[in-house]
Amino acid sequence: MAFSLIHDYVTPAEASGYARASIANRPENTFDLGRFLPDELVDDIDYSFSRGPNGLVEVSEFRTYDAEARVGRRRGITKGKGSLPPISEKLPLGEEMTLRLRNADLGSYRDQIFNDVETTALAIAGRVEIAKGEAIFNAKVTLVGAGDEDGLKGIDIDYGRNPAHTVTTTELWDPTNADADPITDIGNWVETFYNTNGVYPTVLLTSRKVRSNLLRIQKMRTALNGSANVPDLLTISQLNEILQGFDLPGVEVNDASVLRNGSAVRVTPQNKVALLAPGLGNTQWGVTREALEPGYGLANGEQAGIVSGNYRSEDPIVTWTKSSAIVAPVVKNPDYSFVATVTA
Repeated sequence: MAFSLIHDYVTPAEASGYARASIANRPENTFDLGRFLPDELVDDIDYSFSRGPNGLVEVSEFRTYDAEARVGRRRGITKGKGSLPPISEKLPLGEEMTLRLRNADLGSYRDQIFNDVETTALAIAGRVEIAKGEAIFNAKVTLVGAGDEDGLKGIDIDYGRNPAHTVTTTELWDPTNADADPITDIGNWVETFYNTNGVYPTVLLTSRKVRSNLLRIQKMRTALNGSANVPDLLTISQLNEILQGFDLPGVEVNDASVLRNGSAVRVTPQNKVALLAPGLGNTQWGVTREALEPGYGLANGEQAGIVSGNYRSEDPIVTWTKSSAIVAPVVKNPDYSFVATVTA
């Protein structure tokens, strides 16, 4: 099927700007993993990063008088590089809908196209959000294509987290388990985190289900006032007050879901927690092939990021709205995450 770029109703520059605004202005708390992997525009189709040593200082040693100075050791820098994968989504404005809109003013037709721009842009943003969740909790992203023809059948971008930073708690965090001890667990994980990185995690990211369990677990409730006046249920503020009292990071919840092939899927797992520190990485948006086309009208410096445009096919006569991006989360410091499975 042959397609030709058209400017009849909405120019590609207009559509691309609207697509980017749709992603930037989406409702709060819909997709918020960008706090940990913020967006970055790159004038390239590759991602790259340099990973320096952790925050722990390599010390010198004392010597006797007149002895030679100790030969120091430079700490290595790891360089990472790979290709940003492409992603596209298109929607048709078919014969019937076009005929129904034929008597409407141009504004109605443009509105429909802008609606399709927003739909396709948010579809791409939703898939990128899934990838961010995978990057945070798995330290890798699995690329799966829409069909056999594109050749993507489970290709992994693996960022190489320290195996000691992926654990399962000995006692699951279940309110019916009297031995569940989240404070001790989190304290041990924070210590491991610090010993690896020389910095402390600042947030404990998890699901509403896990937070609900924390509010009801016996040892958490007892930690509030000791054995006297033990509440049946903690409040969220009391939970974070307890954690703060033990110098542990507070709990933040992400329960975002998207539709994938018609079925609701979570962006982050429901049974895990992630301890995170600033500097984990970013999400790099590169330059698509479409952005380089003169017909898109995007100047240098505006080409990186999602782009959208209208196309026409002649048989049948259909106007298509297509959005495209080249994008991936890039975890520069995978050990700035520590993930534990805490419930069944």
